[in-house]
Amino acid sequence: MFANTLIFAVGGVNKTLTRVRENAGSSIYRLREATGTYTVTIKQTSYIDGKRGGVNVERRTVEMVHTIFPVAPATVSEIRKSYTVIENDASTADITLTRNVSKAVADFVGLAANADMLLIGEY
Repeated sequence: MFANTLIFAVGGVNKTLTRVRENAGSSIYRLREATGTYTVTIKQTSYIDGKRGGVNVERRTVEMVHTIFPVAPATVSEIRKSYTVIENDASTADITLTRNVSKAVADFVGLAANADMLLIGEY
């Protein structure tokens, strides 16, 4: 289980989110600021992959939602969202390869030039 607080660097500024809810298989963390909120949801589930003969697959998701409160005359919040999914067969004894693949994707998206290209549709 993760700690009661998680720290995310957003635009070079550390944001400390506190766990506000926990139940079987998921946790929600939140930071409320004057101009908006940051919410992180971490879930763990599993499913049976029928296309591969009934292999049990473990699935982990991490989602961050940044909500910016509206400022008059606006009436609708602005929302930014990012999430990642990590899956591996439940029979996997060594998670190193799964971690390496996950880190490779995070590193790719983490490069500003690549993130910018994805955001403007230049792929």
